[in-house]
Amino acid sequence: MVTIDGLELVDGERRESVDFEDGAAVLALLETATGEAPTMAEFEDPPGYETDLVRYEWDGISVVTEEGGEGASSHIAVDAVTAGGVPISSQEGLTIGSTRDEVVAAQGWDVWDEDGDGVAEYLGVGEQEVPGTTSLSRPGETGIRYVMFSLADDVVTTINAPANDFSDL
Repeated sequence: MVTIDGLELVDGERRESVDFEDGAAVLALLETATGEAPTMAEFEDPPGYETDLVRYEWDGISVVTEEGGEGASSHIAVDAVTAGGVPISSQEGLTIGSTRDEVVAAQGWDVWDEDGDGVAEYLGVGEQEVPGTTSLSRPGETGIRYVMFSLADDVVTTINAPANDFSDL
C-alpha cells in the first residue's frame, strides 16, 4: 500500500510499514514483498542540478533514492497493478486502472492540467502539511505532501509518492 509517508506491506495479519525518509528500508521492503532484487537504472539529473540519486526498478515499481538508500529520502512511482505478484494500491484502494471518478470520490483534487484542455491529467489525494514550507500553488499557505495520480483518458496510469506543492523538482 502506498501512503503519503511511505509503504505498508499487508500480508494477512502481518503489517510492516516503512517511511519514505528511510530509503534503505523502502528498498528492503520492496525486495521482501516482491521476492526480487531490483535492477539499478540511470537517473538523469534535472537541468541545473547535480545529485547522487539512482533509480531502482522492479517490474511495475521504481524508487529514486541515493545508492543503497543511504542518507536520503525516496520517491516511488508505480505503473502496474502488481509487482512480483503483490497487488499495489493507495491507502484509499486506488490502483492502476482506477477511474477519474474513483479518484475524485477518494477526495481527489486537480493538481495540473498539462495540456491546457481544462481537464487535469494529475490528481492529488490526501493532504499532510509540511511545517517550514510554502506552497507554490497556494501562495502564503504551508506546503503539503500528497499521493499523486497520473491519468490518461480518465484512467490512472501512474501513482507517485510522496508528491508535494512546495518544490519545483
